[in-house]
Amino acid sequence: RTPAHPPLSPAHPALAVVSSLPSAIVPRPGPAAPRPIATRSAACRPATPRASDRLVSDRAGSDRPAPARGTPGAGGDPRADAPTARSPLAIPAVFRCGELPTGIVPGIPTGVAALDAALPGGGWPPAALTEVLCDACGIGEASLLLPALRYLGESSDWRGRGLLWIDPPGLPYAPALAAAGLDLAVLAVLRPTREEDALWAAEQALRTGAAAAVLLWQGAMRGADSALRYPRLRRLQLAAAAGGGLGFVFAPAAAATASRPAALRLALQATTDGALAVPL
Repeated sequence: RTPAHPPLSPAHPALAVVSSLPSAIVPRPGPAAPRPIATRSAACRPATPRASDRLVSDRAGSDRPAPARGTPGAGGDPRADAPTARSPLAIPAVFRCGELPTGIVPGIPTGVAALDAALPGGGWPPAALTEVLCDACGIGEASLLLPALRYLGESSDWRGRGLLWIDPPGLPYAPALAAAGLDLAVLAVLRPTREEDALWAAEQALRTGAAAAVLLWQGAMRGADSALRYPRLRRLQLAAAAGGGLGFVFAPAAAATASRPAALRLALQATTDGALAVPL
């Protein structure tokens, strides 16, 4: 403990210095009371909104701030929001369930007006895989594609690219194909002995763009395991998207309930009078 100092007398020099300080120096005030938090109302908005406060309108016509970056839309109902530049719906490949995607590429004409009207692009989708479900192979399913194959040979955008048939159920009759307008010089028929060879050939022909169309029969995919079949067909779908050609896979009708990565799936039935029918 330090000894207590005696009180200073009024004549002490330190008291004289304190008394000579300017009167503008005031003691430090205590803590102020908290200020109430004010809420911003519609009347307080600036007259000119900033770019980040861009307004969008919903179906009811009321204005509200635009959604933040990375949000698909604003409000409770996403359908009430029009797609913006930052919305995922602005991407052509993204669309809602129950709606057709925007920016559909025109398809290759099928030669049947009713079928063209039912397909989204007005024909067979290019750069995609199509699965045709048949009651049985060898009912003349290839004749469904003959008008499209003839179109590919006559079009300047597709002329010169090959046509590859992999493991058809029978021997294609060359005179009938020539009478249908197909160029036999670009048609090749492949008879693989292994499933891996058939899939490899189909994938390479589609991915490189060497073939305008590849027809693959289910006989080249004898495996019964659907878990293995899906990734194999997925590779063909990606190869067709990369090369821009048309891929067709003929599968039994029993595969209709299985999940497949094909862009288009349709059923093909043989009628009693020998004709072919596509249920729509």
